[in-house]
Amino acid sequence: MPEKRIRPSPFAIFPKETATSEIRKLREKGNFDSSLKTRSEGDSVIVPLIRHMPGSSGLIDFEEKGIPDPPYKVIQDRCRGNGINAWIPKKWILVGNAVIVKVPSFGTLDTGVAEVIAQVLNASAVYEDSAFILNEERRPKLNLVWGKRERVLHKEGGVLFSLVPEESMFSPGNVNVRYSLQNDEKVRGTAMDLFSGIGYFTLHIARNPRVEKVYASEINPDSYKSLLINIKRNHLIGKVEPFLGDCRTAFYRIRADYICMGHFDCVNFLPTALNHCRTGTFIDMHVLSFQKDANEECIEILRMGRELGWLLSIVSARKVKSYGPKQWHVVVRIQCSQRFS
Repeated sequence: MPEKRIRPSPFAIFPKETATSEIRKLREKGNFDSSLKTRSEGDSVIVPLIRHMPGSSGLIDFEEKGIPDPPYKVIQDRCRGNGINAWIPKKWILVGNAVIVKVPSFGTLDTGVAEVIAQVLNASAVYEDSAFILNEERRPKLNLVWGKRERVLHKEGGVLFSLVPEESMFSPGNVNVRYSLQNDEKVRGTAMDLFSGIGYFTLHIARNPRVEKVYASEINPDSYKSLLINIKRNHLIGKVEPFLGDCRTAFYRIRADYICMGHFDCVNFLPTALNHCRTGTFIDMHVLSFQKDANEECIEILRMGRELGWLLSIVSARKVKSYGPKQWHVVVRIQCSQRFS
């Protein structure tokens, strides 16, 4: 049996016959601590509060619930209890101990709400994300609402990522795609990551035992700094060869068995990728499509391949997630089947 956890709290006492309605009123006022169990003593119910009621004082011990309320509910109750009536997000992204909240077009994240979010989620910083700017360096547009700007440590699939959220893009929603690279049979030999960032895909690729070397290029100097830190932190020095600069000028003579193109503009970089291919090379291209199977994008990729002197074949088109209204993030895997003379 797990040990009971006890926490002192302000309280109110009600007769059993009215306790349910009184708790409902306290919930509406944001003054019911739903993370604690009520206590029953005789004909009375002792109810845990978030703050003292007028004229009351003192604390008594309550047992914490084994299954707590969802974080959104706890945040909502605490905000109401503190008299905060601003917009409260129902979802967010956790990157290490930093919270990133996608804000609606009609407003911003209230500082008081951000502080409550940090308290409930035990976060050191809360950012609002008003828009994702797909610029060359892939820097997110984040505004620090609460906490301090600092480097955070995020762990997934046995890989540690160190980053500063304002400097580098990171999408925890792609974790299954990244993690699968560690055991993918097609990921082997000499590998390349043309848009490495902080090593989102690079480090997972490098953990694949079939891979001998990973060449990783990154144009954002801040992301590149994090990439170097992460290569060292994950004990991959020597297996990952990093390059700071445009992938179109990196590793000129290298030929790869597998190439990762984790950039939504990757179709325009297909000529660069094909310059590093040989017969049998596999390429993973991350595209945005209005079709779950990215059919139009696949047709365009095959057409471009023919123009560039390659017969390409589509191996798979894997839907990753919904990216927007009727828009999908899809990973298209192609193979370089034959080069025309």
